[in-house]
Amino acid sequence: MAPPVAPAGRDPHSAPRTHRARMDEAPPAPWSPFPLVELVVLLGLVLIVWAFVGGGDRRGTMLAAGVLLGALGGLELSVREHFAGFRSHSAILAGACTVLVAVPLYLVTGGGGLHQRLVERELQQLRTQKDPW
Repeated sequence: MAPPVAPAGRDPHSAPRTHRARMDEAPPAPWSPFPLVELVVLLGLVLIVWAFVGGGDRRGTMLAAGVLLGALGGLELSVREHFAGFRSHSAILAGACTVLVAVPLYLVTGGGGLHQRLVERELQQLRTQKDPW
């Protein structure tokens, strides 16, 4: 049996070529001529730098707002590209869903201190009983 013949100019042991989408094939945004996503990310970066340089009392708020704006800009681009079939961003979308569930749960449970409060309440009830056994 003859060895497989590679196309002209290619090594027979190299990986096969894959289709890599070009940037001109990317799906346009609904607000296409206006660079909304880029401006949102830029505003997020400005807020982050401003928080580190001279945030004062609002340093944490500005830092959180900058990170949130940057993440929203990246998430919008990922959602648009993923659902248009341009590129798969399933890991980013799964991470966004995780954050979307985890943050409200963290805030509803009192910042993660719910377990400690329940243990303290149970210990207080045990102390007030006359004979727990």
